[in-house]
Amino acid sequence: MTGMASLLACVPEEELVRRAKMLDEAALSSIFDAYYPRVYNYSLIQLRDAQAAEDLASDVILRVLESITRYHPRGVPLSAWVFRIARNRLIDVRRRHARRREVGLVDDAIALAGPPHAAVERALNYRAISAALSHLTEVQEQVIVLRFMKDLDVATVARILGRSQSAVKSLQFRALASLRRMLDSNSHRETIASGANGSAVAVS
Repeated sequence: MTGMASLLACVPEEELVRRAKMLDEAALSSIFDAYYPRVYNYSLIQLRDAQAAEDLASDVILRVLESITRYHPRGVPLSAWVFRIARNRLIDVRRRHARRREVGLVDDAIALAGPPHAAVERALNYRAISAALSHLTEVQEQVIVLRFMKDLDVATVARILGRSQSAVKSLQFRALASLRRMLDSNSHRETIASGANGSAVAVS
C-alpha cells in the first residue's frame, strides 16, 4: 500500500482526485499521507496544543476523504479545499474552547514549510514566532500561517479565507509590520537583559 500511495504522489492532482472519487484505496491513502501532516502542523500553530491538533487534523482528513466524491475543483487546487475545511473546523473549536496560547512545546515541534519571510527571519525559534502571532487578529494570523508557514500563494489563501487577493495582500502587509515591531521589541528587551546580566557578573 505504501508503494502504491507513493506512486500516486507523482501523478497529476486531477488524476489523483479522479481516482479518489472512485474510492481507490491507494489514492485515498496518498491524500491522507500528503495532507494529514500539513493540517496537523497548521492546527498546532493555531491551537498550541498537540493533542487538540491531532484531534482536529484527524477530523479534517476524515471529512476530506468522506466528501471527496462531492469535490469539484473548478480551478481551485485541492489544498485550498482541504485548508478551507480545516479553517472552518478550527473556528468551531475556538468557539467551544477558550484560546490557549501558551503550551510547553519543543522548538522543533512543527516543521515550517517553505522559506521564512524576511519579516520573521530574525525570530530565534518557534516560541518567539508563536508568541508574536498571538498578538495578531485571527484573520491576520491565518494569513501569516497559510502564506509563510504552509507556503500557499495569495490566490489560494484568498480562496480559503473567502477574501479578495487585494484584501489578503493588505492583511499580510499589516500583519508582517506588526510582527516586525513585536520581534524587534523582543530582541531589544533580550539585549538589554543580557547586558544587565553581564554587568551583574562583572561587578560580583
